[in-house]
Amino acid sequence: MTIDRQTIKGKLQIAALSAAVTALPFSIKVCHWALILYILLWCTEGKWREKFAVLRRSMLLQVLMAFAAVLLVGMLYTENKTEGWLSLDKKIFFFVAPLVLATSEIKFTKAEIRIVLYFFVATCFVATVLCLTNSVQLASQYTGSPGAVTYLNLSDFKLLNPEAADRWFFFSYLGLANGIGLHPAYLSMYLVFCILFLLSELSEVKYSNTIVKNVTRGLIVYFSLFVMCLSSRIMILSLMLIYLSMIIVNLSKFASKKNAFGFLFLVLLCLSMLYINPVTKYKNVQEVLRTSFISGEKMHTNTSTQIRVALLWLGYKSLMQINLFTGAGTGDVTDVMKKTSDVYGVTNIHNTNDPHNQYMYVAIAVGVTGLLVFVACLALPFLMALSQRDYLLMGFLFLFAALCVSETVLERQKGVAFFALFFPILAFHRQAFHAYPFTLKISSARS
Repeated sequence: MTIDRQTIKGKLQIAALSAAVTALPFSIKVCHWALILYILLWCTEGKWREKFAVLRRSMLLQVLMAFAAVLLVGMLYTENKTEGWLSLDKKIFFFVAPLVLATSEIKFTKAEIRIVLYFFVATCFVATVLCLTNSVQLASQYTGSPGAVTYLNLSDFKLLNPEAADRWFFFSYLGLANGIGLHPAYLSMYLVFCILFLLSELSEVKYSNTIVKNVTRGLIVYFSLFVMCLSSRIMILSLMLIYLSMIIVNLSKFASKKNAFGFLFLVLLCLSMLYINPVTKYKNVQEVLRTSFISGEKMHTNTSTQIRVALLWLGYKSLMQINLFTGAGTGDVTDVMKKTSDVYGVTNIHNTNDPHNQYMYVAIAVGVTGLLVFVACLALPFLMALSQRDYLLMGFLFLFAALCVSETVLERQKGVAFFALFFPILAFHRQAFHAYPFTLKISSARS
């Protein structure tokens, strides 16, 4: 019996990718090692001329490589070389993984991609169960004091929610996500992506089994409520925008008007958590309404919303003190922010100088030039996906871009790995955008 090496290699690659996806919510080290295994298997393919030819004709890969080049150039004039190389090291898979998956001679089938995505759904479900189990255990050991709650103004929270039970702290935001040691914003992004995939399955797959279809719907509801309890403002807003857009789309189609009521139900169900969960209500409504959104000199901020406003203000002031086109240097962002903070006397309870905005971070590091290239890394594939009506890829890019508004995603491995895994799978295997003749004639796309 002859062994097909190509088939074996393909199975190994899909196994490595599945392992990386499965490990992502739990262990970034295991995720990285699985990605490294995939890269080693890619290296054994050879055919370097063919791989280089793919790079030469792929606009998306060229834009990603251009962003890497801009960051490398930023190393030439950065003062903090150590921080600069550390920042580049964090982003390595952001550039390497898309290049590897786009140029691999082995392309996954749609069925194999669905398996990988279902692996992610399953592992995210397990992650939520572990979070709930941990919260239940901690709540059962509760002694009557909320302890050190650092993610909100406790006195302000108690003033606005005097009847709120302290046990909600275990089932909200950090208290809930700590079950797997993951920041709520990133876990929320993972769950909303799972919701997007499950929605695409409901719209594209003809289920012969009603039970499977109902389980899929149940998971969407479950993940939606879990996202609400995680209380990440930007991800809750993103989820609401997704559901509202689905309502509009379905209302515009006579045959799909019944689906619009399903999404309306999801919106109302999620909004009900703003009333039921006091932490979610405080972080997403009460704290926001009590924020002035004004920053200035000699300010000390102590709520998450006001802290982000102050950090954005410091980021703007920092940009005014450096070369606007080239930036301060790849590794100098927090140093520049710290100097600006000292000059204006603006501080916060977390003593952080991270701008908590990826766009601001890139602008300070490598200027408007680097910012435009980074935006192109997200905007170009979004337009390509729009031209093909690939709503899953559009949703993925929207989620990643949205989180970049409130977090420095590329400075966190959980954010980089998320992009490194799913972007090339969706863009270069589910679609063939590495060889896609890009045009802006969106209206000519098939409806």
